[in-house]
Amino acid sequence: MARKKFQLPREDYTVLIVDDQIEVLESVTPLLKREGYRVICNQSGTEALDTIKKEQVDLMLLDYFMPGMTGEEVVREIRKFDREMFILLQTGYAGDKPPLEMLKILDIQGYHDKTEGPDKLLLWVAAGIRSCAQMRVNKHMREGLACILNSVPHIFRVQAFKELLKDILDHIKGLTEFESGFLILEELNGSGAIGCGIGRFEGLSHEQILQDSIKHEIIKQARENSDIVHYDNTLVLPILEEDHGIGIIYLENCVLDKEEYLDLLKIYVNQSVEAIINIQLHEEVVSANEKLQNSYSQLQRTYYELIEALTKAVDAKDAYTAGHSTRVSLYARVIGKSLGMSRNDLVKLKVVALFHDIGKIGIPDGVLLKEGRLTEEEFAVIKTHPVTGSRILAPVSLLSDIIPGVKHHHEKYDGRGYPDGLAGEDIPLAARILAIADSFDAMTSDRSYRRKMSFEDALVEIGRYAGTQFDPELAECFINKFRDNNKYLRRLASFWDCIHDFDQAKQFRSSYESV
Repeated sequence: MARKKFQLPREDYTVLIVDDQIEVLESVTPLLKREGYRVICNQSGTEALDTIKKEQVDLMLLDYFMPGMTGEEVVREIRKFDREMFILLQTGYAGDKPPLEMLKILDIQGYHDKTEGPDKLLLWVAAGIRSCAQMRVNKHMREGLACILNSVPHIFRVQAFKELLKDILDHIKGLTEFESGFLILEELNGSGAIGCGIGRFEGLSHEQILQDSIKHEIIKQARENSDIVHYDNTLVLPILEEDHGIGIIYLENCVLDKEEYLDLLKIYVNQSVEAIINIQLHEEVVSANEKLQNSYSQLQRTYYELIEALTKAVDAKDAYTAGHSTRVSLYARVIGKSLGMSRNDLVKLKVVALFHDIGKIGIPDGVLLKEGRLTEEEFAVIKTHPVTGSRILAPVSLLSDIIPGVKHHHEKYDGRGYPDGLAGEDIPLAARILAIADSFDAMTSDRSYRRKMSFEDALVEIGRYAGTQFDPELAECFINKFRDNNKYLRRLASFWDCIHDFDQAKQFRSSYESV
């Protein structure tokens, strides 16, 4: 696979230096500009706040001791409207370091002693910019995955091939900007190739497109390797059905500065392939039933890939909840297996658990990531995520069975939950299971405002609220599973202590699901 190495375009990142000493500004500014960063200088906290409200600032070098507003006061104001900016405190007084507790509370990512010299400062800045780059990737991934989810029902409707190809190109343009491009499918139903273009290729037949001044060597390479080729701002994606090439997507002036963005395109192309196959099968006669079933199975696998990708996107919004949906799926299966659920029902329960917080994609970061007590208005916004999640999933018929569990996982057994105030067995079984699994993981996970409980203490809490918040039979089932198998409890606690991200959990998960 030939791909250009992705570089971090430093000129796209802005560093704000805030220091009342002009000599500091004059010495640090050229250092950062030589590294390729855009630099803005301010000599007071009030100036800095005005700048941040007008400019996109990625990283701030902030003097801790300043006349007027101190560094701490500046950060407190910033954190009221921006929780993500990377802030590096600086001081020239080695004996007066900022309190560690203050750094934690205000999400200040680093501290630099000016006496340590420029090399250490440049290392801190480089690390901060890498963090900013990853946050941009996470945001793009969330937006891209939401775009994919919204586009799936549209491309799976029955329509002419030409309309489908145009829809696919339009949706790709929503994922990554490009100037011109085309999609060509080859020998469909024995009727020859069919193509569609936008930009300078719009209105051309597939023969005219292939005769145009395109980079045939890149297309050849993508076809031979059955993989994406991105070179010199040209992107070629082969369209594969069971490892057999059935077409290509060609995009010009398509700039991708992060390799993760290619994963979004791969997911969408997989969805598009299934849409193409479905329409092709729709045009065939009843003899294509077996192929249609194979297509459905492939579509199901693709949806499960999408589920895991979307779960990563939701978890990535908050470092404290990373892996939450994966853990909830395991705890839910503990109850499901104890109830003797069938394999098919356990799979559905797993999907419900992975998708239960998908509605949080629509919650503003300022509310979702807020530290401390929420206002009534903010809590009302948080309480909309189950309904939002059910609406996101509603257009996807394959996921219709899991919607009740997603919508009602915050109902309480005594009827005092939300969104509908359901009580007892009126609450769907999957939702009653999720209520326990979700609460157990919340109690046994660190949060920015509290330390996690031990598993034993969390089990006591589950028992305490059985019959009010939780279904008493399911709560007893969950508690007994752990207390009857202390070895399982210790292994699971050790497991989560060692797992730090979604992919690690995916890698080791199978050994625990069998217990």
